[in-house]
Amino acid sequence: MSGGRLLLALAAALVLGFAAGAWYGQRAGPGGEAAMEAPAPDPTVHKPGTDRGVTSGVAPAAAGAGIGAQRARALRDPAFLQQLLQRYATAAEEDERGALLALLREVGNDDVLRSALALADSGDAEARRRGLALLDAFPLDRPEVRDTVAQGLQAERDPAVLQRYVELAAPAVMPVEDAAPLVRGLEALTAHPDPEIRGRSVVQFAQWSEPAAAEEALGRALIDDAPEVRRAAVGGIVATRVRSERLKDGLLWLASDAQAPAEDRAAAVFALQWFALDRDEYALYRQAAQSAAADDGH
Repeated sequence: MSGGRLLLALAAALVLGFAAGAWYGQRAGPGGEAAMEAPAPDPTVHKPGTDRGVTSGVAPAAAGAGIGAQRARALRDPAFLQQLLQRYATAAEEDERGALLALLREVGNDDVLRSALALADSGDAEARRRGLALLDAFPLDRPEVRDTVAQGLQAERDPAVLQRYVELAAPAVMPVEDAAPLVRGLEALTAHPDPEIRGRSVVQFAQWSEPAAAEEALGRALIDDAPEVRRAAVGGIVATRVRSERLKDGLLWLASDAQAPAEDRAAAVFALQWFALDRDEYALYRQAAQSAAADDGH
């Protein structure tokens, strides 16, 4: 594969990855789970065909047990489950915390939910982050989960934690009345000063919204000063399939902008393939595609 084609392929992967990341967070209903903060593979997490489970730093009785056996014990032994929850809340080692998170997500009962909500309500940002990672195991159609996320979108001030709230506010099937607080919170965050939060909020808001509102948000994001937001807008256009002359013009502008990073120009070229182009627009598209393909680092 030539360098230019490789660049276009990487840009396509970037855009589709952004869109897929947004879709991956969607919950189909009770029991649905979005793995937006899945822990890195860890040798303490049980794998099929092995006898290894959550062993590092967890209750001594759990050592050597598979994650399935520990899940079963946690479901029938409230004291053991509380020990796991306490360990998760205080674990200093990332590997131990990740293994506990995986196990507790597997348990996923009301005790785990209550602990997640309590952590999310903590005055400590790290505790809130841990609570949200655990809350990720529960669907947004549960009122207590939905209310916590909606409140966090409005009230959270720590940027890293706010980013997690935005990620949790992934589109799901529910009555529009229940979704409204989430949509309002995301809409407000499309003007957030942090470009990472602004960009992710644009994508989530666009997927929740009617086409006209989505088009408005994506159109603004395409001409945002921050490249992260423009990149998010391209991913949002691909994810939502929203089409308009303004979005087409914005993509043509981005694809032709010599000052934009090569991967962003290539991503805009990729997104333009779903738009109807007249002869003049097609000429711009071809020129931008050739320029992006030629810009392979040489």
